[in-house]
Amino acid sequence: MADLEIDMREPMAYIDDRLGKLKGKNTYLVLARSLKRAVTAYQTVVIRETQKKYILDNKNIKANMKITAKKNGYQLSTTSRSKLVVYYDWGTVSKKSGKRKNNFRVGERQYYGARVYKKNKLKHIVNSFWVRSKKSERGVLLSRPDGVKGKKARSVTNWLVVAPAVAQIVGNEETNLKAKERAMEILEKRIDHEVDRILSSKA
Repeated sequence: MADLEIDMREPMAYIDDRLGKLKGKNTYLVLARSLKRAVTAYQTVVIRETQKKYILDNKNIKANMKITAKKNGYQLSTTSRSKLVVYYDWGTVSKKSGKRKNNFRVGERQYYGARVYKKNKLKHIVNSFWVRSKKSERGVLLSRPDGVKGKKARSVTNWLVVAPAVAQIVGNEETNLKAKERAMEILEKRIDHEVDRILSSKA
């Protein structure tokens, strides 16, 4: 999962030192405003970098990102949690090569493939078929489970073709490294900006 934790003890000491007699409520005001910008920057980078690699739109990524603040006021975390993804690219493919096919001869059986990573080809899904769905304009891709019997075999939910969870996708190490670097960069800039604004208004 994507996770950002910022230890605020050092920034708080820096803010107090700069504010001097104006510290206290103003310290937490500076922190609140700066953290909001930092977390927003973190989310923006995560969404941008994820969309470069995976077939997900920003609404699906952002909807699975939850921002929570720690009670002691020293840390803030951005955590992504989600169920499995049904948002992926899929289409008819050649069973042998996995290449996408746009035309079929009459009576020819259609094979379906899917992918969530943009660089990959569509992977053939065994026993798969396409059905219309009220929840999705494109419909949904299902696959009859092999070796599953009883109620599980009759449950359409168990037939859904799904990709990894959003939390797993956005948890990409390279993506998170870039996002954290950007968040800390914005945090430092905003702290100085907010402190300067308070000092100038009290001058």
